[in-house]
Amino acid sequence: MPLSWSNSRRIAQPADLGDTHRMLKYFEFTVAFCLILAATVVFATPETLDRRQLLDAGIVNYLTQTLDLAPSARASVSIDERLEIPDCRPGFTFSLPYTDHQTVLAECHDPQWSTFLRAKITVVSEFLAYSRDLPADTLLTAADISIETKTTRQVLPREQIETFVGQLLVRPVKQGQALIAQHIDTPVTVYVLKQAIGRGEPVTPAKLTTELKGSASVPIGQRVNSQLLQDAVAATSLDQGHRLVANNLLQRRSRLVVTKPIAYGQALSPENVEVQALYGVEKPQALTAIADINQTQATRTLRTGHIVLTTDIRPAPLIRKLDAVNMLVESGALTITVGLIAEEDGVLHQLIRLRNPDSAEQVQGVVTGAGQVRLQY
Repeated sequence: MPLSWSNSRRIAQPADLGDTHRMLKYFEFTVAFCLILAATVVFATPETLDRRQLLDAGIVNYLTQTLDLAPSARASVSIDERLEIPDCRPGFTFSLPYTDHQTVLAECHDPQWSTFLRAKITVVSEFLAYSRDLPADTLLTAADISIETKTTRQVLPREQIETFVGQLLVRPVKQGQALIAQHIDTPVTVYVLKQAIGRGEPVTPAKLTTELKGSASVPIGQRVNSQLLQDAVAATSLDQGHRLVANNLLQRRSRLVVTKPIAYGQALSPENVEVQALYGVEKPQALTAIADINQTQATRTLRTGHIVLTTDIRPAPLIRKLDAVNMLVESGALTITVGLIAEEDGVLHQLIRLRNPDSAEQVQGVVTGAGQVRLQY
């Protein structure tokens, strides 16, 4: 047994010595490398860092002055950590060799050295954002809007908060989301029936509720305003929940109505027309006062109950063909009246032909009133 132990020890010994030798060599190499690396870092880092900071500050200052950057703009440059920067005693000089203003040429004359560096110009711009999550159909207030900042390539104009206050959101938005014109619309009041009403029934505020909608969703011709609801009745039967449009309503309006049949060419007067208050839709051509038919005649036959329109009448002649008229002839301070016969009908200010009944001579005159003309020279 002792012999076996001794032999196994002698066989293992050479291998153990070789491994130990190699481990010692590796340890010595590692320690030496770490000492060299540490010495290099300790020696080079402060000086390199000072030069890098000096170069960086010089480029930023150069860009700020050369490009006349606004206070909200910021210039920065990216310097590779591997770049060897010399101790430039006269100081670095800079230039922009390209029109994009994104490349800076840095140079040193003592020692001779140059390099191209990439520059970046950013601007801090303000923009309007939502201060909280908001659903669609929200009427914006100043509390719903905040002023935020972001970096951009150029100065962005900022809208005034007042532009958005009082506007209606047409879609839901998130907190921090930028305000844009596509999110809003001018609010329009929409009237909705709280109960069903029949044709001809009054449409009163007590029967209505209001909602706000974007103007783009409510055509101008269908909008209902508070004035239209004054003394209005339903033009047809309407269900509960129906959104009113202008065509649903008939409003009481003053109208000039025919009370007796009027033949073509007949004069209109208080004897055959009168003003009545009627429910109906707006008719821009409808006449509303007796004064509107003064010295007019019908352009067609008008039946009883007809609402008189501007196309139903025309000026009536003040002078008719073969009427005896007086012509005033002025000569200096002297005015002479001459009796003539009209050769044609004439309305106010119209030029007509006239005949002297004694000499059959024809002259022209301008109608100035009923049976009155003025000589046209």
